[in-house]
Amino acid sequence: MKKYVLIIAITILTAITFTACYSQVMTSAPATDKPESTDNITNTSSPSPENTSVAECETANKIEQPAQSTTPVAETPTKKPEPTMDPDTWDYVIDNDSNMHYTENIKTPKVMPYEIHVNKQMNCITIYKANKKGEYTKPVKAMVCSAGRKTPLGTFTTSSKYYWKAMIHDVWAQYATRITGDILFHSVPYENHEKNTLITSYYNQLGSIASAGCVRLCVKDAKWLIENCPSGTKVVIYNSSNPGPLGKPSPIRIPSQCKWDPTDPDSRNPLRKKKSTITGVKDRRIERCANVNCLENVTAFDINTYNMTSTGIKVSTKLNSKKTGTYKVKYTFKDSKGKIITKKAVFTVSDTEAPVISGIPENYYVHDIKKVSANSIYKAITLTDNGCPLEKKSHLTVDFANNKATITANDDYGHSKKLIVTVIEDNTPPVIKLAESQKKPLPISQEVTDSFARKRIKSVSDDIAKLNVNSPKITIKPNGWGVKIIYEVWDNAGNKASAEETLEYEKVSVKTTVSDIPVISNIHSDKQLRKFISVTSEKTGKPVKYSLKIKRTKTSSNKLYKTYKVTYNVSYKSTAGTKNVSKNIKVREKK
Repeated sequence: MKKYVLIIAITILTAITFTACYSQVMTSAPATDKPESTDNITNTSSPSPENTSVAECETANKIEQPAQSTTPVAETPTKKPEPTMDPDTWDYVIDNDSNMHYTENIKTPKVMPYEIHVNKQMNCITIYKANKKGEYTKPVKAMVCSAGRKTPLGTFTTSSKYYWKAMIHDVWAQYATRITGDILFHSVPYENHEKNTLITSYYNQLGSIASAGCVRLCVKDAKWLIENCPSGTKVVIYNSSNPGPLGKPSPIRIPSQCKWDPTDPDSRNPLRKKKSTITGVKDRRIERCANVNCLENVTAFDINTYNMTSTGIKVSTKLNSKKTGTYKVKYTFKDSKGKIITKKAVFTVSDTEAPVISGIPENYYVHDIKKVSANSIYKAITLTDNGCPLEKKSHLTVDFANNKATITANDDYGHSKKLIVTVIEDNTPPVIKLAESQKKPLPISQEVTDSFARKRIKSVSDDIAKLNVNSPKITIKPNGWGVKIIYEVWDNAGNKASAEETLEYEKVSVKTTVSDIPVISNIHSDKQLRKFISVTSEKTGKPVKYSLKIKRTKTSSNKLYKTYKVTYNVSYKSTAGTKNVSKNIKVREKK
């Protein structure tokens, strides 16, 4: 009797659990979902595996523990981790490394039913079936996969299996089968051990090199391997430009908002539709003048290809977001077999926001308060409602008295905005003081920048405004062999103060260092010719940085020497600009 009670209790609890989970999946996205940059990722490019953020190498440490739930066992209820799983996979066990092991229900056969051939180069798999002689010559199934540059080549045999496998970088994978070491077959990674947290961008890399070494598959194929290929199955990983006798299946592409693997047979998978459909269509309420994307979160599902897209959906509507009212929106999609699907929604445009008054601050500083009037304030104002321009003549009033303006704006939907502006007269300009004049010329290596110039400011002050050395606008202009720095600063009323200074750069001496005609062994050696030119500061005598081009022109030749005219084109520069100097000498080269 207890056995029948237990069976009934488990059946009821399982049904309640699945119903609740399915409802949650269909009504809300998990909190851990990360936003994607695009809605349609059919053309998603695959990042190089060296830079991938998910490496499918297993880890036994720092792994997130599965959520806990209550499952009745015999007459005493005990708590077990309860991940989202297929109804027929409740017989897993939890090891202390949080991996959910798969227990095979059959004895290991003497001859394995299948052999797995992984074409790393083409990112596809061919399954071969054994014939009566035990030879694996008959191809029966092809799969698309994603290997990695570190996926090893060779022959291996499968071992341990997992319903869910914890991976490094705090991600999880379904239906994992160990190939060798830390290399496994497994599904595309998930953010955690819940089936509605698929990392979509990785799913759209299936068919290309994308992993850090493991072999990624869609759920349907990873599940097939774990259920049909017993531990000890031979795996051959090789490279070939020929995908195999059955070819390479086309990978499925899904939009960013899809967080389920469309091939996952779980009954709660919202993508397990029996027909092509459009999802995400719902009535919406929109604020007037808002930018509206009718295809936001709307996706078409093609049952024939499992593809999910938003690009093939046509939208028909007379929606005008600038005008309040109710608008019908019709969505139409044609699937790959020509079936036309339509969905309808109602968009309601409403105005719930007050107008926005801009163009004038609450404290309005002016040069001369006598020139301020209600009309001048009126002209300075910009009026908008929900981002749309609002005509001022019938929606704005300005009352001005005792140096205060009361500004009132009303829209056509019963909303108003009031702003009180205090007008403050300020006709005293700020004061800017600079450091003492630069007495020594600047070395040409000193770059005069905004940061350098600000260090030359001693102080900036104003009788009302709060100003500092970061307030002035700085302009730096070349001035001869120096620079002119102009400092300008304004207070809140527009009163301006300015200062300027000119800084000179050191003069540079370019000289040749020979009095007679030098003799060298190789006229084409810049190193030998550089000895005869000197570029230094006139004031300090220290070398300065320069660039040099050397031109050689043969002028004569005898039995002992070849004589050349050597031209040194010297270039040196500073913030003031660039100077070019040429010097000529005669040089003899030994024959």
